[in-house]
Amino acid sequence: MRASAVISFSELGLTPQHVYASMGYRGAEPDSETCSLVARMLADLEREVKPAYALKVLPGKVEGHSVVIDDIVFDTPVFLGKILQEAHHFALFVVTAGQAYDDWAARIKKQGDILCEFVADAIGSATVESMGLYAKKRLEELLGGATHSSTFCPGQYHWHISEQRKFFTLMGEDNVGVTINDSFLMHPIKSVSGLIGIGETLDPTITACSLCPRLDCFRRNAGHA
Repeated sequence: MRASAVISFSELGLTPQHVYASMGYRGAEPDSETCSLVARMLADLEREVKPAYALKVLPGKVEGHSVVIDDIVFDTPVFLGKILQEAHHFALFVVTAGQAYDDWAARIKKQGDILCEFVADAIGSATVESMGLYAKKRLEELLGGATHSSTFCPGQYHWHISEQRKFFTLMGEDNVGVTINDSFLMHPIKSVSGLIGIGETLDPTITACSLCPRLDCFRRNAGHA
């Protein structure tokens, strides 16, 4: 099972509030001037950017604490192996804000305005986060109600970023133009890869954030388990 698509920016339903959260505001808004700046930059970006996603569902299993998919062994953290123990398939995904976002952000950077750079980066982070949720909803449609885990990505709590290369090996050509370099960083820069376990006993409410002890992280999106 696989799916991929390039969508319009407006389909994401990204709001200024999503950007404020990405900027570090929780339950509050910045000053009116910054709010106006966010609105203008979102409108500017909407004319250019087309985010994309790719999904690929493959059979797999957990051995010890490692996830094994098509003979490729992911060195996942112990906590993740326990969470995914009963998974029998895994949905691999790559989501990206796209090259057009990188080009837009580069033009913003050339202007030399630090606040605009900060807002542009926050918009990019909010875009790829929303794209991840969009892809997850698409997966749920394809699964037809099958139980699945939350989303887990290399770079999250104790899962080394170098594991991202294995995703690209398994995704093959299904990567919507996203590549990875020798430092394990993806291009376009606002891109994320990860997996979702599929199995009857998995709990989608358990996330890396809910297990991580960093309660003061401004990107935290869950309470502590």
